[in-house]
Amino acid sequence: MDQISNLREARERAKKSQREVAQAAKIDQAHYSRIERGLAKPGERVLEAIINALSLGGDEAVSLRQLLGRERSLNGSAGHADEPNDRRDLHRVSQALKNSAAELSPSDATLDTMASIAGIQSLMEKAELNGDWVGMAQLASTALDQLDTDGNDHARWLLLTNLAYAEACLGNLSESTEHEFEALIVSVRAANAKDIARAFHNIGSTHSQVGKWAKALSYFDIAISLKQKIEIPWANTLAGIAEIHALQGDLDRGRREANQAIQLMFSQREQYQASCYFARGLISSLSGDAASASTDFEEAWRRVVG
Repeated sequence: MDQISNLREARERAKKSQREVAQAAKIDQAHYSRIERGLAKPGERVLEAIINALSLGGDEAVSLRQLLGRERSLNGSAGHADEPNDRRDLHRVSQALKNSAAELSPSDATLDTMASIAGIQSLMEKAELNGDWVGMAQLASTALDQLDTDGNDHARWLLLTNLAYAEACLGNLSESTEHEFEALIVSVRAANAKDIARAFHNIGSTHSQVGKWAKALSYFDIAISLKQKIEIPWANTLAGIAEIHALQGDLDRGRREANQAIQLMFSQREQYQASCYFARGLISSLSGDAASASTDFEEAWRRVVG
């Protein structure tokens, strides 16, 4: 079955409109419509939110995951986007980054540039909330083209990170990985420890999205090590690890890690709180606990919008 008939038929059997499904899944209706018509591919999180919104279980849920490559990932099969060829040995520098992280200091960017970037960031956040990944990517790409070549490394890192995220949401995972590695190179060049740690987290997230869980866990481990060394929150990275363990079938371990992430989120004042709740919601959904999943998904959405 193709994506259009599978998802549409599941929605029609549930007797729900596109608007109702989008609202229940906490995504923009236009974005859901593109997914149903095969014009966009949902990320792992959006897919699970749709499955939960449609109250799918058993073979129906499996068929949707299989259709979008998730079941293939669960079985460890190949066929996913690779990292750029000249950067496959990136792990060889990870230990050096771990050892030197405490010595790294943040880079400076001009106030004028950062003020402009803040305005662009606000527009990109609005595009993200509306599920307008094309618009988000265009904003980031245009801003990158206009950015000065010298200095402003944090601004460049921020735009590359947003561009990578938008490309991932559009299903362009090879392009997303390319931009994430570019962001990592920028942060290393600027000796910005926080951006380096976040870049490793983002690379891990994309590898997780395409089912390369062993590599994703390696990148997440590096991110946590760096974050702990420079004393910035790492609860959202632990939430990413929890999702992987749950998707690999170890629901109990995933649930423990997700609960720990939520506890750490409060003590660390984690900025990205929605990811912690979404991880636990995803695990509840995989466990068949629709009520708990819905509660956590709603809490995640509440923290996204304000």
